[in-house]
Amino acid sequence: MFIKTLIGAAAAASLCAVSLAPLEASAANKPAVDRDTIVMAIGKDIGSMDVQQVTTGDSQRYAWQMFDALYAFDKTGKMVPRLATGHTISEDQLEYRFTLRPDVKFHNGDPLTSADVKFSMERILDPATKSTRRPNFLPVVAATEARTHAPSCSS
Repeated sequence: MFIKTLIGAAAAASLCAVSLAPLEASAANKPAVDRDTIVMAIGKDIGSMDVQQVTTGDSQRYAWQMFDALYAFDKTGKMVPRLATGHTISEDQLEYRFTLRPDVKFHNGDPLTSADVKFSMERILDPATKSTRRPNFLPVVAATEARTHAPSCSS
């Protein structure tokens, strides 16, 4: 009985591998639409692509494919830099300074700046935005400030 089940499972696996082979070959040779178009198959409608307003897990999942954060959790649950390269905390622990990655660009080629991060934070805090992130930041963010520092060069 065990041998018969094992042979049946092996035959089914072989059949799946054979039937999928032509699809894999054609997908590898040619994009679905063109090189500049993303195609995603989804099981539900997307309620919003505004990552600061998303209210459902599905909308959030799709929005995060296009947006990123200064820091995020890695697979082990450790907080790691994403758009930031690091941060410093003032001695009184009231001021956090984030250093941004210099290689981040928007879809139009503009670089990510501290003014962009400031705009995003202020938009989250604005009640008119109705951001689902606002309760996370409102109790701890008193103000935002964008500063630009030229990179230091060593001789």
